[in-house]
Amino acid sequence: VLINCMINPLTAVLQVRNGELLENPDAKTLFDQLYEEIMVVFPEMEKDLPKSAVEEICRRTKKNRSSMLTDRMNENPMEIESIISSILQMGERRGGSLPLLQTLEKMLLAIDRR
Repeated sequence: VLINCMINPLTAVLQVRNGELLENPDAKTLFDQLYEEIMVVFPEMEKDLPKSAVEEICRRTKKNRSSMLTDRMNENPMEIESIISSILQMGERRGGSLPLLQTLEKMLLAIDRR
């Protein structure tokens, strides 16, 4: 879920394929910020899920559209609650702050409700 949470929201908002998260400097900055934000709240995951592993997934699937982007393009409801909202709730229970992820959630909810 954390991997999806780092890739899907950004690709859906930016409307880019997975690989562009690493290739576009501004998208990469957002990707890095989101990774760091999530790892502050879930530090136990950093050992099992280093940023290099998430980047490798983006490289291996660089031409793919994330499921959330595909849903957006097809005007289908996106899996916002199961991918993003669940992580936000877990973070809140831990007393953590995920402001970038919260912003992405609100942007995607607004898009989904159009």
